[in-house]
Amino acid sequence: MCVMAKTKYMSPIYKTLVLAILLTFFTVDNFAQKVVELSTAKRNVLILPGKRVKYKLRDGSEDAGKIKIIDDSLVSVNDKTIKIDDIVEIGKKSRGSNFIGIFLTGLGGLTAIAIVQNLGDQNDPCPSCQQNSSTTDDSVGVALVGSLALAGIGVTILATNTTKNVTSKWTIRIIDKPAKN
Repeated sequence: MCVMAKTKYMSPIYKTLVLAILLTFFTVDNFAQKVVELSTAKRNVLILPGKRVKYKLRDGSEDAGKIKIIDDSLVSVNDKTIKIDDIVEIGKKSRGSNFIGIFLTGLGGLTAIAIVQNLGDQNDPCPSCQQNSSTTDDSVGVALVGSLALAGIGVTILATNTTKNVTSKWTIRIIDKPAKN
């Protein structure tokens, strides 16, 4: 006979488990939250409150910090209130991402160069030996693809960390956060 069948109610452990499972599926994202939307005809980028941004104003001043949305036309970065109409460039600015992007791009590029240079320096120490060279050729190809992938990831990190020009290419506005589909 099952232990659960003997008791009339669920034990506290089972109640806690059921509650924990239910709470993992409940999200608070359904409540309205204001976000900054940068958009072009092809792409939308959302900047959530509390995220680090880098911006440039019409007067030429630049700064970076965490963004807070005050209302439909005002934001605050580092306790400095800014009208969104005064912003010329804005973009996400993650701490350390420039270093990581440059490091990965350099590491991948240098590794690819080293692999390509070693392809020309293949002096066979035993030319009369019978060996299958396909495994070394395959490993060189995999290493080359891996190093180029590292460089590509680095370039992608650097590209996503750039500011968007909201006077010519991008439009900026504050909207309610769209619901997840």
